[in-house]
Amino acid sequence: AADHVRAQPQVDARRFAALGFSQGGVFSLLIAAHDPTVRAVVAYYPVTDFEYWLSAPRSRDPIEALVYRVIRWHFKRESGAQDEAEFVRMLHEASPLRQAERIRTPVLLIHGERDTSAGVEESQRLAERLNGLGREVRLMVVEDAPHVFNFKQAQKARAAWDETLDWLARYLR
Repeated sequence: AADHVRAQPQVDARRFAALGFSQGGVFSLLIAAHDPTVRAVVAYYPVTDFEYWLSAPRSRDPIEALVYRVIRWHFKRESGAQDEAEFVRMLHEASPLRQAERIRTPVLLIHGERDTSAGVEESQRLAERLNGLGREVRLMVVEDAPHVFNFKQAQKARAAWDETLDWLARYLR
C-alpha cells in the first residue's frame, strides 16, 4: 500500500508519514516497523499489545472477561493458527509494542483517558518502550475522552488534530 501511494505523481515520496485511528493506528505503527522510509507516525488510540489486550488483565468484571475470551477465541479461529504457540507468535507480530525495536521513526500517540475499548495503558506502555529505546515519541492523553473521541467531541478533536498537524509539519518539512 505504501509503495502504491508513493508511486502517485502528486505524492512526494520523501515526505511519507503514516496516520491511523484505532486499528488504523495499529497499522500505521506496523508500517513504520517494516518501512524505514516512513518519516513520522500518528496513531490514535491503538491496541499496541494484542496478547495483553485480549487477556483483559485489568478486568474484574466477569462479563467483560467473558467478552475478551470470546474475542480471543474468534481471533484465534480466524487467524488459522494450528496451535496456541503459533497464535501467540501471530499476536506478537501484530503488536506494535512487540515490534518497538523496529520502529525508528518519530511517533505521536493520541489516546482518550477514558477509552474502554483500548485502554490508555496501551499507548502508555508503547510510549515508555519507545522512550526507553531512545526513540522520539510523544503521548497526548486527552482528558475525559473515550475511544473515537475525535468523532464525537469537536473541541477535543480540534486539539488532537492541531497536535497531529504540528507533529507532521515538524517531521515532514
